[in-house]
Amino acid sequence: MAEPRLLIVGQSNMELDLRLPRFPAAGETLKSDGVFRFSPGGRAGQAAACTAKLGIDTLLCTRIGNDLNGRTLKNFYDACGVDTRFVKADKNRPTALCQTITEQEGRTRSILFPGATGALTDEDLEDAFSAFPDGLLISFDCGDFLFRRACALAAELGIPVFADGMRPDFEYPMTMPRLEAIVLGEAETYAYTDIYPDCLDNYVRACIRLNAKINSRYFIIRLKGRGTFLTDGKYSEIISLPDTAGEMAEKPDVFTAALAAEMIAGESVRNAVKIAGVVSAYISLNRGNADPYPTREQLADFCKNYGIR
Repeated sequence: MAEPRLLIVGQSNMELDLRLPRFPAAGETLKSDGVFRFSPGGRAGQAAACTAKLGIDTLLCTRIGNDLNGRTLKNFYDACGVDTRFVKADKNRPTALCQTITEQEGRTRSILFPGATGALTDEDLEDAFSAFPDGLLISFDCGDFLFRRACALAAELGIPVFADGMRPDFEYPMTMPRLEAIVLGEAETYAYTDIYPDCLDNYVRACIRLNAKINSRYFIIRLKGRGTFLTDGKYSEIISLPDTAGEMAEKPDVFTAALAAEMIAGESVRNAVKIAGVVSAYISLNRGNADPYPTREQLADFCKNYGIR
């Protein structure tokens, strides 16, 4: 039996991370001995690298530039095992770049230059769906039209859709196909519902409000240091990791990817949420490595070391 195939649509970019003692004033040239590094980034790109390393047949639909950064990204995806047939090289736009400055006090400032990744087209989507995926993961950074179009194409194939994040200005038509799951962080939940998820009562209230606005089978809220809140509108649960691993699970970029991968492979949503949390914890621990994404064997060793069952 063939492995389930996950299609991931959205943003890929090169990350430039700078660590400085402070942000320079206007007109100032700040000389620093701080750290800087380039690394593959973008929600869709990171998600694809993660699921491919986990052994899932992963298709990535995105655009890169016909430049050094674009070639670096494609080589990285290929090395991770991503199917890059639908990673299009744009001859007219550069590869997207996200620059993040982290000050000594921990404050961050980011600038995104969307470049080629902002030029993804309807034709690009249709080409990717010709590979007949078994599930779709999409984030809202690809734009409203492409999000709706991708969901419609998924509905034609009868495959589940997993949504990563939500913009507060996005109007989700209730006539759109039902999502299998939507995953939000605390800030996204607050921006979309005006309810901050800081206690059980507010988790439930926020999800009731989300359910009135978004047609989804499952609502999942990532809670900083407190696990993950899961509900289907009737039943709710907070799923947590052991304390040490839970403290590390603060990197949400690939959580939805791991969740989608496990669910299309046949795992229950509860088990998929737990595994996704473990994957996030592993990547948080290995943040800064050239390739922080685990294989199944590395994930098993990680669980053994931290007493996760």
